[in-house]
Amino acid sequence: MATQTVQFTAAAGQTGTCKLFAPGSDVQVASVAITEATNRKGTYTAAFTDVAAGTFQVLILSTGGTKLADWWVELLLATGTYFAKDDFLDTEIAAIKVVTDKLNTGLVVDGAVWQWTVNALELAPVGAGGGGSGGTISEAVVVARVPVGGTEGWPKEFVIGDARLTSLATAPKLFVKDIDDIILKSLGTKNFADADFHATLRFAPLTDTTRDLNGPPATIEVTEADSPGIVFNSATLGAEYFELQIPKAKADLGVIKTEYNCQFIMNWGATTVYESSINLGTIKFIRKNSAVV
Repeated sequence: MATQTVQFTAAAGQTGTCKLFAPGSDVQVASVAITEATNRKGTYTAAFTDVAAGTFQVLILSTGGTKLADWWVELLLATGTYFAKDDFLDTEIAAIKVVTDKLNTGLVVDGAVWQWTVNALELAPVGAGGGGSGGTISEAVVVARVPVGGTEGWPKEFVIGDARLTSLATAPKLFVKDIDDIILKSLGTKNFADADFHATLRFAPLTDTTRDLNGPPATIEVTEADSPGIVFNSATLGAEYFELQIPKAKADLGVIKTEYNCQFIMNWGATTVYESSINLGTIKFIRKNSAVV
């Protein structure tokens, strides 16, 4: 047998009954006499027997039927003292905690931040963390590091022999975005930080009748293997980008007056099964001015 003692407060010196009602119900679940504490005047108890576990409205009535107090209590089918509250707050917090505890199992620490576990993302749309279209690329935003007042974007011209380096603050940044304007750090299940990821910046010469050539122009390629080469910068969560470094040795290969189509090619593994390309636009190489003597 379970004796469930409900403790509550009301005006001192009262006699009467404590009645239990289910939330929103006018049907009385149980009713017992109230007993005031000997020294803690205004503190009362009501001893119930084998009331089913649940949340109940606690209505305190005087012997003459006047309402003295109105509380709420959460009972278990177990002997003990249960303290009445003035609202559902404790019950609601407990319910919220059940949900947040479940969410907590789906998180894992990742350095100074947290990320979803593999299981938590198992049924989620594929794509970069944070949502988006599932990694469908609509554009690549390239921000050129240029002097104040200059134009940002993919350069229209490169000077033959001029290196584009992070150390010189001249390497363009490439942000890969999806159709929802979300910056991506992966395509589907393939991450830009994967060990088998390879990036290539390719300059493919186009036919141009104004070219001044001693020979046919060659395709120029820069990869992460060049020194310096392409670097993926993931230091800022949600703002990951590629540093498109172009070493002087590759910049020396440009042919003046030749228009080149520029592509950024992403590949995973030794084959081209997982390959995706982004067109960056066209550029021309121009001659470096000679020194005046």
